[in-house]
Amino acid sequence: MKTIYLLSDPRDNAPRYVGITKDIKHRLSQHLRDKNKTHRCSWIGSLRILGLTPLIEVLEEVEDGDGYITEIAWILGFRIAGYSLTNMTMGGDGVTCLSGESRDKMRRARLGRKASPETLEKMRLASLGRTHTCDFKEKMRKRMIGNKFGVGRKASLETRAKMSASGIGHIITPDGKDRLSKLMIGNKRGLGNKSKTGHVMSEETRSKMSASRMGHVVTQASRDKISKGNLGKKKCLGCKRSPETIEKMRSAAIRRGITPETREKMRVTKLNKNSPKG
Repeated sequence: MKTIYLLSDPRDNAPRYVGITKDIKHRLSQHLRDKNKTHRCSWIGSLRILGLTPLIEVLEEVEDGDGYITEIAWILGFRIAGYSLTNMTMGGDGVTCLSGESRDKMRRARLGRKASPETLEKMRLASLGRTHTCDFKEKMRKRMIGNKFGVGRKASLETRAKMSASGIGHIITPDGKDRLSKLMIGNKRGLGNKSKTGHVMSEETRSKMSASRMGHVVTQASRDKISKGNLGKKKCLGCKRSPETIEKMRSAAIRRGITPETREKMRVTKLNKNSPKG
């Protein structure tokens, strides 16, 4: 049996190194004594100067034959999650100076080999409850600037269905709402940054958005919630719509068709506004 282990930074609990060994205590002592000029050694050395040592935890116990493949899966999982590991390779070998031909052979040998559901579940559980300092979050934010990893990638229908199902019943806590509110201050599009401020959507995108809303009916319960949420708001007071916008709204209303009940509500509302007070 072999042990897949993780070394974390005690200052922010961030994962920094994934390894495999038969004796985890002996391996940790080796890390602390190692003086090689590697990213891992430099990181551990910076901790030792502060009187700190890496946190070590067992990720998984595996059979000897499956150890290296499992180690690769853990390293890949943490890197996809955005953690900056000090591992110099993708794992499973411990060799840092490989020719392009050797790397290609290793890559082809691993194609199609996937981590077991048990390993994936352990990877998920290992990340639960991890918290990061503001400094660590700021470093991750800067590292993602200009990152185009997901640009042009479209999620499959199955993935979209899973994402939709995961959000059903999700309730944002008051603390979460407060953080979102602070992020949106000065933001014109409700996003966590201002990169899209002033962005104009193409006609194709507008048409797709319009088509997706065709036939959509807002339930009475939703209408009541929207009505209550807008009570007392003055965000549109003094705002004047352009003649072009008014015409678009009028045309859209004609296409939708207004029910007699809605017309009567509009008439009563107008009468109430125009009636003298007192």
